[in-house]
Order: sequence, then C-alpha cells, then structure tokens
Amino acid sequence: MPKKNEDIFAVEQPLDGDTLALVRGFTEDYATLDLKLSELTKLEKQTREQRDKVKLVILDIMKAHGLTTQKWADGLSITHMLVQHPSVDGAHAEQFRQWLKDNGYWELAKIPAKTLEALLRERIENKQPLPEYVTSFEEHRLQVRGKNVLAGKGD
Repeated sequence: MPKKNEDIFAVEQPLDGDTLALVRGFTEDYATLDLKLSELTKLEKQTREQRDKVKLVILDIMKAHGLTTQKWADGLSITHMLVQHPSVDGAHAEQFRQWLKDNGYWELAKIPAKTLEALLRERIENKQPLPEYVTSFEEHRLQVRGKNVLAGKGD
C-alpha cells in the first residue's frame, strides 16, 4: 500500500528544540522565497506585456519609414527580422519523408529537425513550392545591440 504524502517523512522520534527551530526557519525561508517567486512571475508577465506593446510601436514606426535597421552614433542599434517557423504535422510525417525523397532531399530526412526547418524556411523565403501540409507562422523579432541606455552598459 503506497504511503500518503504526510507519511513519507514520518519521524519515529520527536524533534528536539534546536532541530525543530531549524526546520521552522527553513520553512519560513521557503515560504518567503515562494512568495518572491510568485511576485517575480507576475512582474515578468507584466514586463513582457509592456515590452510587447513597445515592440508594436517600434515595428509600426520602422514599417512606416521603410526601416529594417536603425543605428545611432553611440552604438545603439535596432534591427527588425521576420522569422519563419515552418512545421509539419506528425500525421503527415510519412508524406513529408516521401516529399523529401522525391525532391532530392532524402539525406536531410536523417538529420536534426532544425536543419529541416532551415530548408523549409529557405524555400518559404524564396517563394518555392511546399506541400500543402507544411504550415508556417511568422515572428517579428527586434534585436537591440550596443549601448544599454538604462544600465549604462555595453552588450
């Protein structure tokens, strides 16, 4: 019969005062750290949401002015990259292997998925045909390099 959670650490003998105080201290530390972690998780979510809003503003401005990169004299730069993320549903894996074979890519069928993804991404970017079961979504990435304005540090 499996033990209940409360029985796993059952102590045969009662804890002495020093050990009990030590366990209590660690328990309080754990609870404090758990609370801090929860607060950090919330802060991370809020920060990501704010960053995403700023990203959209930057992308709108860059698009309106036909920019993909902007550099400043102090070394700070921002670059917009459109990244394709192609994938093949597992239900079509055998069809995809056959497509690789039929199109001279059979050797690629034996290599890591990232290399296959790179092949598909290249074909998408070059507007070459792909099987209808290959799906793709676009990700707009911003890459910031150079001087970190807020912290005063370089990258």
